[in-house]
Amino acid sequence: MLHALISILLMTIVILCMLTASALNSHLTLSGLTFRQATEADQKFLLALYATTRQDLQQLQLPPALTEHLITMQFQAKCSGYRQQFPKACSLIIEHANRGIGRILLDTTNTNIRLIDIALLPDHRRQGYGRACIRALQDFAIQRNKPVQLSVHQDNIAAHTLYLALGFSPIQSTPPSLSLCWLPTGTGGL
Repeated sequence: MLHALISILLMTIVILCMLTASALNSHLTLSGLTFRQATEADQKFLLALYATTRQDLQQLQLPPALTEHLITMQFQAKCSGYRQQFPKACSLIIEHANRGIGRILLDTTNTNIRLIDIALLPDHRRQGYGRACIRALQDFAIQRNKPVQLSVHQDNIAAHTLYLALGFSPIQSTPPSLSLCWLPTGTGGL
């Protein structure tokens, strides 16, 4: 019985992720950019994407095998932490011209939409893809009349600047993170 209930819950999450990807796709304005649900087959891509965000570990000048092992361990820990904290989160692959260029992780509740994580491959950063994804998320939130909340590392000036330019307002600072909120009315903050 428990196994059947878990299967139903997992299938519900899969369906919700597919619906979320479809709804977000309808709001994308950048040609060739799409969202699709992440699958088990995407794990290698997601690990490689995560590795591009961990320059701190790559700069330790450790043997390459050890650096790779540390990044893999950190990736697994991060994924496990996300699953525990946001069990119904939706992991979507961001594609451009049918090629994976990034990932967005969302948790939609009755009261808000949480942008848990967004990352793009280095060659696709600062080209408007992240902005287009977040604008699509904001349009999705407007339809549902829900605020979008996120946390950003205070040292990530590029992301912080982008979020502020898109109307997010700081709501809490807990170093090293800064929590931001965007309201569908466009007023930001709480």
